[in-house]
Amino acid sequence: MNWEAIGAISEIVGALTVVVTLIYLAIQVRMSRILAAAEVSYSTVEAYSRFRNGILQNVEISRAIAKANRGEALDDDEHILLRTLVDDFFITSVMSTTSTEQWNSFQEQSVDIEYIRVIFGENPGLAQYWPRFRKLVALISEEYAQTVDRIIERN
Repeated sequence: MNWEAIGAISEIVGALTVVVTLIYLAIQVRMSRILAAAEVSYSTVEAYSRFRNGILQNVEISRAIAKANRGEALDDDEHILLRTLVDDFFITSVMSTTSTEQWNSFQEQSVDIEYIRVIFGENPGLAQYWPRFRKLVALISEEYAQTVDRIIERN
């Protein structure tokens, strides 16, 4: 075997090594993206569970929500409770929604958007706190803010 043949074989092996490395890297990037999306989904579900548990475990919040839903006047403490609750809800929701790939190809059928529909459908009294928080949400995503506007209008 001469040196030219060894050189040609070495080039072929080197090229194959590069191709295999690129395929491996593509698989790793894809897996990382899938894991990151799963982590975001898990943390979103966990945050929503904390949100709901906070309502269930705090009688004052539950009573304030019931009063707001009935259209009754709330005292200052009840307004603070509900405003904080809604702020927390939207921080969780907008951050989880806008950090997913699904939001990049925006669809109003995401789990987060459906959850907002349910929350405002069942608790229309919370909608009064949306205008205050809308400005901040719009800085993150105007499209998201417009979607919430439409949900609230429909309710």
